[in-house]
Amino acid sequence: MIPSIGRTVHYVLSPGQERPAVIVRVWDEKPTEKSVVQLQVFTDGENDGLKNVEWRTSVHQDNAKAPGTWHEPERAPVKDSINDLASELCYQIERCGASEELTKASVMASDLAARLRARS
Repeated sequence: MIPSIGRTVHYVLSPGQERPAVIVRVWDEKPTEKSVVQLQVFTDGENDGLKNVEWRTSVHQDNAKAPGTWHEPERAPVKDSINDLASELCYQIERCGASEELTKASVMASDLAARLRARS
C-alpha cells in the first residue's frame, strides 16, 4: 500500500498484538510502498503498559507483520451486492495513494455508494 497522511493502518506492537494507527507524515515527496512514516498509535492504555496514544517514528511497512512495523488492515470479504461493490470501489481507489484526481474519484464513488444504500 502506498502510504498517505490520514490513512488508518495497523501497527504491530508484538506478534499477535496489533493496534490502530494513523499516518501523520510520510517521509517522501513521492511515496512508495517502501516509504517510512510517522504514526500515532492508539493503544489499550494500561493494558498495553503504554500511554493511550503513542508516537512511532520512521516506521516501515511490513506485510509479514514484524513487531515495530505497520501494515494495511485486513478487509472483510466483499459480498456480491451493488452496494458492496461500490464500497469496495471506494476502498480500492483509496489504496492508490493521494492525488487530486484520485481524491475526486473517491468522492464520486463514495457518493454513488451512499445513493445506492439510500435506495436499498
